[in-house]
Amino acid sequence: MKKILFLLILIFVCSTVCVSAAPKYTDNAAAMLAELKIIVGDPNGNMRYEDYVSRAECTKVAVALSSFRDNVAKGSKTSPYSDVTYTHWAAPYVTVAVKNGICKGYLDATFRPDNTVLYEEASTMFLRVLGYNEEDFGASWPDGQVGIAKNIGVLDNVDKNIGDTLTRRDISIMAYNALMAKMKGTQQILLSDHNRTIVDDVVLISTSEEDANVPEGKIFTSSGTYNYNSSLDLSQIGKRGSIVLRNADTIVSFIPQDSKDSDADVQMVYSTLGNGIITYKNGEFSQIDVNNNTVFYKDSARISSNEAIASLEMGDTLRIIYKSNGEIEYIVCTKGATQGPLTVKSSSWYTSFGIDSSLVTVMRDGVKSSVSEVKINDVVYYLDELNIALAYSKKVTGIYEKAEPNKDVPSSVTISGITYNIEGIEAFSKLSSSGTFNLGDTITLLLGKSGGVADVITNVQLSDTIYGFLTETGSKETIVLGSSVIKPYVRIVLPTGETREYVTANKDYSDFKNSVVAITLRDGLANVTKVTSEKSLSGEFVWKSAETKIGTYNLSRDIKIIEVSTTDSEETSVNATVFPQRLNGFKISESDVLYAGKNSDGLIDALILKDITGDMHKYGIITYVKDTSNALTLSGTYEYISNGNSYNTSSMNKRYSVKAGDVVKISSVDGKSVSSITTLPKAETGKISAIEGSQIILEGKAYTLAEGVQIYLRKSYDYTMLSKDELDDMKDEYTASVYRDKTNELGRVRVIVLY
Repeated sequence: MKKILFLLILIFVCSTVCVSAAPKYTDNAAAMLAELKIIVGDPNGNMRYEDYVSRAECTKVAVALSSFRDNVAKGSKTSPYSDVTYTHWAAPYVTVAVKNGICKGYLDATFRPDNTVLYEEASTMFLRVLGYNEEDFGASWPDGQVGIAKNIGVLDNVDKNIGDTLTRRDISIMAYNALMAKMKGTQQILLSDHNRTIVDDVVLISTSEEDANVPEGKIFTSSGTYNYNSSLDLSQIGKRGSIVLRNADTIVSFIPQDSKDSDADVQMVYSTLGNGIITYKNGEFSQIDVNNNTVFYKDSARISSNEAIASLEMGDTLRIIYKSNGEIEYIVCTKGATQGPLTVKSSSWYTSFGIDSSLVTVMRDGVKSSVSEVKINDVVYYLDELNIALAYSKKVTGIYEKAEPNKDVPSSVTISGITYNIEGIEAFSKLSSSGTFNLGDTITLLLGKSGGVADVITNVQLSDTIYGFLTETGSKETIVLGSSVIKPYVRIVLPTGETREYVTANKDYSDFKNSVVAITLRDGLANVTKVTSEKSLSGEFVWKSAETKIGTYNLSRDIKIIEVSTTDSEETSVNATVFPQRLNGFKISESDVLYAGKNSDGLIDALILKDITGDMHKYGIITYVKDTSNALTLSGTYEYISNGNSYNTSSMNKRYSVKAGDVVKISSVDGKSVSSITTLPKAETGKISAIEGSQIILEGKAYTLAEGVQIYLRKSYDYTMLSKDELDDMKDEYTASVYRDKTNELGRVRVIVLY
């Protein structure tokens, strides 16, 4: 009957008091017990986990766990038992424990305080602290007590049995488990009775050591920002677990999840690529792929992956936490500790950063370079973690027209109609009201890595002559020597792709439009002369790791190239930057080269070319043509599709020699208005055997695909635009025609039509 009664009690207890297991006991849990003054180390800080625990010591722990902990009277003269006189160190604790039913003595009126506490005795004490009593235990000692203690988690991770003696480690684990257990008849855990709350599933993200945006003495977590106790183990940063809060605002302990989560993988941002982040670590690059579900934290806030990628800059730090299955748990983004900007004044610029010139990696304008190739008036930054120096040569020259919000504290400036943010203290000092430059001055901005103004110099500090392609002339109101006047101006584009605007004396240079010019400055005003096209430069453009040249002329590794659409002064020219890799293998003729500049080493470092790649044009298919000419004037109306969109245009005083179904190149004088429509040569018609990266294999021949190649399925005269994946799926069912922008092997496929 006793056994049956015990089983019924156990079933009842299991159905009413079973709770989820507490986080596993760790050193952090030990710190929490110490912070609550329940179990502390010896005077040397040693926990002595292998020492055995006496009944008196266990009683003290139980009282410290209980709501009666403040009732202990250290100066009491009470002797609760014959072997626990008032002079015994444990007398105050035993008195409170016995009075409040936490423990009992033996029938012979002794307590036996020095006996090692047994498994079942400690279990019973902790259960009574939680509010359980004899009615809950039943008549079967000690099975009832041990059964309940197991069911509510008090004995989790304690590898002992009835009759076993307990060590300090055992008692620490049981005390911690008791704190995490629900008190009888409530949903509150015992810890809440100590003015502590526990929050589960929290990630410790960063302190001010990892992220300067976190205030000193605070810790940023996935559930908010808190104060933290000095005993908190900060090596747990990056882990997920449970936090214990005092007064709801201070983390006093952290209990990590019992998982296989790895430590943070710290990577440095090099660049971003779509939904990927290119990182650099220990001399090697890798790619971190993310998606919309990837969790990012930055500046003490959770942000979306799109926001994170858009905000990342070279040199920023990523702390990546992975789950045990290899998936990304979350990523913490921290602003990189970048030194600079520094304006280069001498060849020994690197000494300002204290770096070894033989070991540092130098990137100049995005191209791997060297210390010696960094030029005077370049702007340089140094990333210590990467041991990379970033140099930028981009400059903007023009009239200093305006400072915003004002000249006392400028955050941005307008130079010849274009506004730039200020990013360097040198620029701020020189452009402010206390600086050296005034409104109306012709100045040169040195632009940094974010495109903002890092420094400012006068034009006399630059070379005497500036070469560029003149794209616009006119008159405008500007400030000269402090006065507002109407002056003619010219706008040029440099081989670097940057635009500069100069006020001229009084001369009209409209005849120079769409030609290469040289500009010299005097008293802030420009003198413009036309430069004749380069006549001797021709040959194959070679861009290889071991060789860079055009014909017999050697090219600089940091060459800057633009192409322009026209040299007709009556038209509006468009221009685009060209990377040298794009031209590898091109046969350059004299008529292609409008300007070639050389550096001090005699290497060609600047080119202005005339419409050489075809990348500036639109491509598409004519869907409708109507001749609207009359006896006096030629004209026409044309409809076409490009990139899946429909357009229409008309021509006056001319007709385009195209018909419906023709694949065409659509040229523009201003990026919008159509100036000409010409047919594209058909390279081949046949069956597609493969699509491999940037190439399509048609009838056994390989053709290079242009970036943004358009693919259409034609049925009658209706065209449906397809993706590359759809083309790959359908290639066996249809015949294809490919159209290139050039007839030779350097031509790129702009349009593919499936029939």
